[in-house]
Amino acid sequence: KNIRVNGIAPGAILTDALKSVITPEIEQKMLQHTPIRRLGQPQDIANAALFLCSPAASWVSGQILTVSGGGVQ
Repeated sequence: KNIRVNGIAPGAILTDALKSVITPEIEQKMLQHTPIRRLGQPQDIANAALFLCSPAASWVSGQILTVSGGGVQ
């Protein structure tokens, strides 16, 4: 009872896995679709999760938080 359920929809996150396959050309194309003009960092997703778990989000439920630098997928 009183359980909140939310999700995080991440954009492109610059993880070790992505770094191993991305070329500079592909990165530039990805940045063209990201208004903030940078790829996400793992900490960006961690910060979103911390917010959703915090008292500041106590009235947030049933939501998907898109963390993508403004890009759409």
